[in-house]
Amino acid sequence: MDITLASALTISAGGAIGGLVLGIAKETSYRIRVIGGKQVELGFIGDAIVGFASAMAFFAFAGPILNIDLTKVTEAHEFIKAIAVSIIAGFGGIGLLQKMTDNLSKQIQQVSSDVEQIKLHEKSSGFLEQALFFRNNNLYEEALLYYDHALKVNPDSKGALLGKGFVLKRLGRINDAWNMVDKLISIEPSHQTAWYNRACYGALLGKEKTQILNDLAKAIELFPTYRSLATKDPDFESLRNDSDFKALTEYRA
Repeated sequence: MDITLASALTISAGGAIGGLVLGIAKETSYRIRVIGGKQVELGFIGDAIVGFASAMAFFAFAGPILNIDLTKVTEAHEFIKAIAVSIIAGFGGIGLLQKMTDNLSKQIQQVSSDVEQIKLHEKSSGFLEQALFFRNNNLYEEALLYYDHALKVNPDSKGALLGKGFVLKRLGRINDAWNMVDKLISIEPSHQTAWYNRACYGALLGKEKTQILNDLAKAIELFPTYRSLATKDPDFESLRNDSDFKALTEYRA
C-alpha cells in the first residue's frame, strides 16, 4: 500500500478525531511516566494519539483490502473515503489495540509463569537427587532435609512425598510416613506405590484391618505383583496368619 504525505496526514487526522470522540464518549484517560517515575495525564492529547495509532495500524493491516487509492487522496471522493475510514478506525480501533495489548500481556504473563515453573522444577529435581543420594547411603536424616527442601519448592511433589514417607518410616516416624503417602494418594489416586506403602504403614501402626486390606487390594489392582510381595513383606507380619490377608495375597493363576 503506497502512502503519500497527504494520505498520511489524512489518516492521522481522521484517527485523531475518532480517538477524541471515543475519549469524550467513554471518558478515557491516558498517562505517561516521566523522569522520576511521575505519571502525567495526557488528556485529549492521549485520546488523539491513541486514535492516530489505531488508524495507522488499521490501514497497515487492512489497507490492501480497502478500495481506497491513497495516492489520490487529494481528490474529493478518495479523501472522503479515507477520512471516514480513519475516523471509524480511530474510534473503534482503540478497543482493538487494547485487546491486542491485553492478549500480549497475558501471553507474557503465561511465558513468565512457564519459565518460573521450569526453574522450580529444576530446583526441586536437584533437591530430590540429593535426597536420593543420602537415602541410598542410609543417611536418612540428611535425606529428610532435602525432601523437605523439595516440598518447600513444590508441596505437591509426588517424588518428595513418597521419598519422605520412605525415610520417615526408617526413622521410626511411621505415623508421619503414613500422612505423606495419604497426601500423595489425594493428589494421584492411581499411584500404586502410595497405596501399597499406606497399607504397610497402616499395618505397622495397627490401624483397622479393613482399611489395611482395602489399601493393599487397591495396590494389587493397580500392580498385581504386589500380591506376591506382600506375602514376604515383614510390614505385614501382624496379618501373616489372617485368613482375609491370605485370601487377598494367595497365588492366582
